[in-house]
Amino acid sequence: MATDVRFSLLLGYVPLCLAATAYAECAWVLWTKADYDAALDGEWTVVQALATRLDCITTLQEMLKPSLEKFKDSAAGDEAMTRAVQAMERAAARGSVLVVGRGQSLLVKCLPDTVDPRGVKGK
Repeated sequence: MATDVRFSLLLGYVPLCLAATAYAECAWVLWTKADYDAALDGEWTVVQALATRLDCITTLQEMLKPSLEKFKDSAAGDEAMTRAVQAMERAAARGSVLVVGRGQSLLVKCLPDTVDPRGVKGK
């Protein structure tokens, strides 16, 4: 009985490992979505396709670097703004950043090429 349980657990674990391996080896896509009005939903746009997740995150960080530098300069002495910049840097390192400002927002994400943030297209 114990052998059956262990074998069942192993069978359940193997597909997860295979899926994780395949997921890690797929291409990655850097997407952006800008919303300029809360009533209007912006469209997702492909920025670039990259070979690895790390390449995608590095590109995202480089893309946001000039804006974050400006935020840092304007945040001098403002503790809340400094924390906001640090939070954006941490989010960029994870591959997804949301920046919200006056009446607009920008979402930048790294996603596997098997994931389309626009959703499923009907036939």
